[in-house]
Amino acid sequence: MTESLQASCSHAGSTSLASPSPSKPLSNQPLLFIGIDPGFTGAIAVHDTAFGFWSVRDMPVTVTPTKIKTKKGNFKTRTDLDIEALCFHLDTIIDMADSPQQIHVTIEKAQPMGASKNGRTQGVQSTARYMEAYGMVIGSLAALNLPYTTITAAKWKKDMGVSADKDLAMAEARRMFPDLGLRLLRKMDHGRAEAALICYYGMKMRGILAEGE
Repeated sequence: MTESLQASCSHAGSTSLASPSPSKPLSNQPLLFIGIDPGFTGAIAVHDTAFGFWSVRDMPVTVTPTKIKTKKGNFKTRTDLDIEALCFHLDTIIDMADSPQQIHVTIEKAQPMGASKNGRTQGVQSTARYMEAYGMVIGSLAALNLPYTTITAAKWKKDMGVSADKDLAMAEARRMFPDLGLRLLRKMDHGRAEAALICYYGMKMRGILAEGE
């Protein structure tokens, strides 16, 4: 892990995602579960098993203009992972528990995309930047001592009964997590939906189901 990544995470501030909760006793099972869809359009979902609430937010990114112009004359932009904001958010989650060991993260394993419906494949540059961002997310988890499990998209989607169709994943997430309904309204919210489904998959794999399931 680079020194800059360690510095970003070690200097991340802390706040609270919810109202202060009473101290929780250590147990063999995590109390907080996190699901991460690691793409630039991905998201981070959290489920507190003690209080039964869900939250989700988009993956924090920065968008900066480049000197490259499009055919229309506009400048292209570059999207990068905002590592400081990511660590800050993860710190707020850690503050909800007595220890990082009371938290477990399930993150979709980054893999180069295969052929899409229109026959296109993910470009080399796009693949490299995606893998770089994925590595930074993994590095942040390690820097904050957060236990995590990686899982391929094909595996969790098969087990959760969804396909690569993002609209279907959105529909399933709305059905399963009504508390997140207002956060899953737009077509571009597919990353939030998948993060929530990944989080739930992580709970299933540890024999824990969300309240009401």
